[in-house]
Amino acid sequence: MVSLGTFIVLSVISVGFIAGIIVLQVYLSSIRDHKYGLILVFLSLAFAGLIALSFILFGASRMTVDGIVVTQGSDLNMLISAAMTFMVLNIPTLIFYLIYRYARIRNKREGIQRMRVKDL
Repeated sequence: MVSLGTFIVLSVISVGFIAGIIVLQVYLSSIRDHKYGLILVFLSLAFAGLIALSFILFGASRMTVDGIVVTQGSDLNMLISAAMTFMVLNIPTLIFYLIYRYARIRNKREGIQRMRVKDL
């Protein structure tokens, strides 16, 4: 059993890590070259894809007994489980992409405002 102090420390570290990743995404999305803002989006997408692929290839419904592969469930169940895993693991991808789009739209608006000020 984990003590309350350990739980609090791990919670603070986890929240700090997540906040740091979000701050990094906001910073990368605010850079003029828009390609940097997509780094975390593609890394998160690749991670979700690899996990879903490994779930299909080495899934929980297959196991080896004396060198023979034994299937415990249908392949359809395994594909549905992999698809659900892929969708759940892509929630951070969606969040990173929404941060990226918001930063790009904000940068365009600021650029238009600067151009209007220069024209005056």
